[in-house]
Amino acid sequence: NDLKNTWRLSHRFNSHVKANSTYRFKYQDRDYDTNLDTVPNFYSGTIGDIIRQVHEAGGGLDIWWLDSWSSSVKYQNISDTIHTELGDDVQDLTKNRLTATLIGQPVDCVTLFGSASFESNQLLTPTDAPTTSTWYAGTDPYDFHGDYLIYDISAVWQVTNKTKIHGNYQQTNSFGSF
Repeated sequence: NDLKNTWRLSHRFNSHVKANSTYRFKYQDRDYDTNLDTVPNFYSGTIGDIIRQVHEAGGGLDIWWLDSWSSSVKYQNISDTIHTELGDDVQDLTKNRLTATLIGQPVDCVTLFGSASFESNQLLTPTDAPTTSTWYAGTDPYDFHGDYLIYDISAVWQVTNKTKIHGNYQQTNSFGSF
C-alpha cells in the first residue's frame, strides 16, 4: 500500500517577492510473506513487514531585483524512517538542504548565474543483532553524518547572433564521519 500527499502554498507579496512552501508525506507499507533471509549469516534474520514514512517540508523565497536580475533561497527538510515488524525503527535519515541562486544580465549580451547548495545528512541505524549474527550489535558502525557544499558560477557572452562563449566553474566539497 502506498500513499503520497503533497500540499503547496504560495503567496506573492508584490511584483518583486514571492514566498512558497511545500509539505509532502509518503507512506509505504510492504506486506512480506517471506520473513527470513535466504542466507541468515549475511543478515540478522527475521524482519517481518516493512513500513516507510517520509516527511518532506520546505520553503522558499523568490526575489526579482531589477528587470534582468532575480534570486531565490530555498530550504528543505526530509525525514525518512523505515520500520520493520520485528526490528522497530531500523533507519532514521534526516536531510537538511539550503540552496541560493542568483541570475542576471549586467549588460545586454552577458548573462551570469551563481548557485550554492549545502546539505547535511544524518543517518541513524539502530541495530540489536542476535549473538549468532555476523552483524555487530550496537549503533555506532552503521550511523553516518555527511555534509556537502556545492557551488557553481556560470557566464554566457553572446558575441554575435550565431556565436556564444560559455564559461562555467563548479566545485563540490564533501565531508562526513561514521
